[in-house]
Amino acid sequence: VPVNIHHFYLTGVIEAPEKYTDMVHTLKTAEEHDTVYIYINGPGGHLSTAIQIINAIRNSSAQVITVLEGEAYSADSLIFLAGHKLVVNPYISFMIHKYSHGVEGKGSDVTSQVVFTERYYDQIAYGIYKDVLSSEEIAHMLNGKDFWFTAEELVKRLRDNGREVITSDEVETML
Repeated sequence: VPVNIHHFYLTGVIEAPEKYTDMVHTLKTAEEHDTVYIYINGPGGHLSTAIQIINAIRNSSAQVITVLEGEAYSADSLIFLAGHKLVVNPYISFMIHKYSHGVEGKGSDVTSQVVFTERYYDQIAYGIYKDVLSSEEIAHMLNGKDFWFTAEELVKRLRDNGREVITSDEVETML
């Protein structure tokens, strides 16, 4: 059985979805004996792109390993948590906060979009951040509080919530 290993790098701002077509395609077409590594070091970006990548990871037949190499803020933090296996390197920084966006249009359109986005993001936050934050902390985040984590703090919270996390020290002992 041929085994394929793929590597993708999410560095810098997460941009519009069309920039990530190759990665999403690979995730969707990879087979169960394949492995896809996604290396993350970025300040966040487009939520719609992050959601497309997360859905591709969750639906991938391959084993998807997300590797935190620097910072993972906002949209990058969501993508990182979607991995089947998580690798946390030392000296990383991880930040969770409420979404940012702008809206244009008629007043009624703006109100409708803001009300929808609040409901939509609440669903995302409670569904994805539950591996790092308690329900009470998620509620605080949705009210504007930012949460920052070092590598050690992040690994502890993830493991306490049952996630498989590999540190770079553990990777070295596996080799």
